[in-house]
Formats: sequence, C-alpha cells, structure tokens
Amino acid sequence: MEKVNIILSTYNGGKYLSEQLDSLFGQTYHNIDIYIRDDGSVDNTKEIIKTYEKKEVQGIKIYYLEDEEGNLGYVKSFLKIIRASGKADFYAFCDQDDIWCPDKIERAVCCLSRYDNQKCLLYSSAYDVCDSRMNVIKSGHIPSMFEKLNVGKALSLYDGGCLLGFTCVFNYTLKKIAFDNDADDMYSHDIWVQAVAVGMGGKFYYDEKVTAHFRRHDNTTSIAESEVDSSFVNAWKYRWNEMFGNGQVFNRIRGSIDSYFRLFYESVSGKEDKEFLLKFGQNKKGAASVFGKLFYRYRLKQSLLTEIAWRIAILFGKI
Repeated sequence: MEKVNIILSTYNGGKYLSEQLDSLFGQTYHNIDIYIRDDGSVDNTKEIIKTYEKKEVQGIKIYYLEDEEGNLGYVKSFLKIIRASGKADFYAFCDQDDIWCPDKIERAVCCLSRYDNQKCLLYSSAYDVCDSRMNVIKSGHIPSMFEKLNVGKALSLYDGGCLLGFTCVFNYTLKKIAFDNDADDMYSHDIWVQAVAVGMGGKFYYDEKVTAHFRRHDNTTSIAESEVDSSFVNAWKYRWNEMFGNGQVFNRIRGSIDSYFRLFYESVSGKEDKEFLLKFGQNKKGAASVFGKLFYRYRLKQSLLTEIAWRIAILFGKI
C-alpha cells in the first residue's frame, strides 16, 4: 500500500483544528503520516497537536515537527515541513480549519496509481465552500482550468482558477522536482507545485466528486477566498487589494518567477512557457524590458479587467 504524507502548518488554529484532525484520522485509507509544524501560535494549538500526536489509528499517525524558529509565514512553514517529511509515494497539502471527506485520500491514491509514477502527477477535486459552522454555501468546481493553465498563468495567479492547495495530492516525482531544491522565494507552495507540474509536462487528474469542505470564517485570508466569493465586487476588491494594496504581493510574484526561471527554464519545453520566463524572469529592469512585458502577446488573466490591472502593474514597474 502506497505511503501518503499529509503536510499541515498551523497558526492559532485551536478553534477548528480538532475537527480537521478528526477528519484526517477518519480517512478510509490507512497508510498515512501527518506532518505538522506550528508557526508560532499563542493559543492552544500546540496542546491540541500534542494530544493528537499520541493517537495512532489503523496506520494513521502524526509527526509533530517542533523547532525554535517561531513564525516563518505560511509559505516557508509549509516548505520546511515538506522538506523535513519522510519519503512517501504521495503528498497532500492540508489546511488547519477545513474538514476532509473520509475517502479523500483513498480516491486520490486510486486515481494517481493508474499513471506512470515517473512522471509528475497532480490530483485535485471539487470541494464545498462552507461557513464557520460548516453549512454549505456553494460547491467549487474548476475542471476547465486544466485546459488553460500554463507556467505564466500559474505564476501570475491566473484568475480563471488555480487549484486550491487543500485539494491537491501529488506524487514523489513532482515533490522532488518542486521542493528538493533551494527555492524559498515563491508566492505560495500550492501555486508553485502547479506551475512545476505544468512546466514539466505533468499529468493532471480532476475528480468531480467533493472530497473536502472549505471553511470560510473571519480569519480566512487566501487566494482561495477570492476564487470562491460569490460577489463579483468583493472578489474584484480582493484582487485589487492583493495587487495594489502593498508591495509584498508583487515581490512574491517576482520571487516565484525568478526562482522558476533559475531552476527550470532549461527543462521547460513549451514555447509559450519559455517566452514568458524570458520576458518576466530575472527581474529585468529598463525601458526595453517594461515594453516587452507590457506588450506580451499572450493573455495571463481570464477577465479583461484583471488583465488590464496586470498590464498597469507592469507599466508602473511592479512586475
């Protein structure tokens, strides 16, 4: 039976963490190691983890990775966990406040095991968007993105729908290429693994069955929040604030592109992918570079408004 590593970073998640851990221990698949690192919580999160660390239910066990590094931020915390975790056949990202369906891992393993494990394999599924009490608000389905996503769109946060991290399960080959390196300057770990899978010609599998319940509450702040918001105005406000509210977002996007160029440009075969990396990689400056980016011939955003905002950002030297 293939080994699955679940990668979970926590931060002040005491209110909902037990429900998520119960759902992980309730998986129908029984060869799972759950690697958890806490990113400097000041509530009872660490105590909850230590309580569950003592449990082992039918081949499902927690490994609590304690350190003295404190708050690294969610991206670097996830990177530290996945690089410290043991070798497994498959890996799954996990958020602290969601709830997984019992067959989530079993379905992912069943799907991915059909394909050549020497290739980069990435699984995703439908999910339910829920309120803080887990009442379903709507269902999230993003199968169309598989046909549209490429390296450029992934690294520039394509608004047509990138995979949400908690839906992702991927194989060791993809984990090794994406994370067994020195890259730590990236927008997010889940966007990164998608960009690597696309660039390496990976195999994607989308499961139309709901396998997770995504909890939205006052402290939920992520790309996923904008993707599932039913209000166009609120979603647009979120994206505008993400892009222009502070400089950190663009710094992280540039970091992702530069890291990707450095590590993978020679391995990428797609013509459009290579052109994107040449135009946007290496953090080039000067009028010629700005002109080349501004008139880049491919669309990077689904909506015209977001595409215009992206081009404006280029004009003002943000990208």
